[in-house]
Amino acid sequence: MNATYFLNDIERKTMLGAILPTARKVGISSELRGWNWTDSPLKPMYSDEGISNHLIGSQYCTTARDVFVSKVKGVKGDTNIHILTGNLIHRAVSTIVLSFVEGEEPPDFGVWWDKENLLQKTDVLEEKQIGGINIKGLIQSVWNQTRSECQGALLSRRSSQPYATEHDVRASALPFLVEHKVDGRLLGLSGLLSVDCYDYLHGIIFDLKYLRPTSRPEPWRRLYIGGYAIALESVYEIPIDVGCVVYISQAHGQLAVSKDLFFISDDIRSWWIEERDRKLEIIAQKKDPGFPKKCYDACLYLNYCLGDQK
Repeated sequence: MNATYFLNDIERKTMLGAILPTARKVGISSELRGWNWTDSPLKPMYSDEGISNHLIGSQYCTTARDVFVSKVKGVKGDTNIHILTGNLIHRAVSTIVLSFVEGEEPPDFGVWWDKENLLQKTDVLEEKQIGGINIKGLIQSVWNQTRSECQGALLSRRSSQPYATEHDVRASALPFLVEHKVDGRLLGLSGLLSVDCYDYLHGIIFDLKYLRPTSRPEPWRRLYIGGYAIALESVYEIPIDVGCVVYISQAHGQLAVSKDLFFISDDIRSWWIEERDRKLEIIAQKKDPGFPKKCYDACLYLNYCLGDQK
């Protein structure tokens, strides 16, 4: 099992034998490459709004009232245990990977965990559970697995290339730009987008997702990666064709990881553009799109919208 940004043998074969050949054969329409941001359909109708890629990709609220509430009404939203768990997973993975990339010794998990408790201004994280899952145990499993994967990749690279410099070993064994910041303003997005991970040797964008016990992988989660791919293409003018959503959860007390490895096709790009335009219009025209038929129980704006409905 590979828990984070390393592909296992089957995933690697899938990419090399199916996804990349499809990308080369089918290709991407030139107007949907990020570097064509000056022309339709990528050129945003409303370019001054600075919306996040997360708001564009999220389909939890089917009417996109979460966009209206956050960007027009200026509501910050309520942090909940599900959001907190996802954030902790991201920070744990980033801490470990960046430590190895920079040639530093990763911190002790207990020290890091205590620091996170202080940052969250709570001392009860260890006791928190979601659907019977102990949060601290889940995060520690992710931490240990990520550390083992990074150590293994470095050892393998050193043994196969004994005359390589330490810099070369790390850059090739761990070819990751983690929490990479990119400016999305050419596309009408925020200037501070943060990509979970870009594997610059293999051209893969990774997006890390915490999968709740009651949730399941959804096709629309690919939209996040579609947006990041277009944004990176707009800035760096390099083609990006492969994405991977990494789902982290727990099953039967064990860390459970699944990956959705896919071709960032015209369909995904066009869908992302439609969502961007729909949500930028809501912000620009300050129009309330109305309530969805069903609200997501972990929505940051649930309490606010419930108050509006009274």
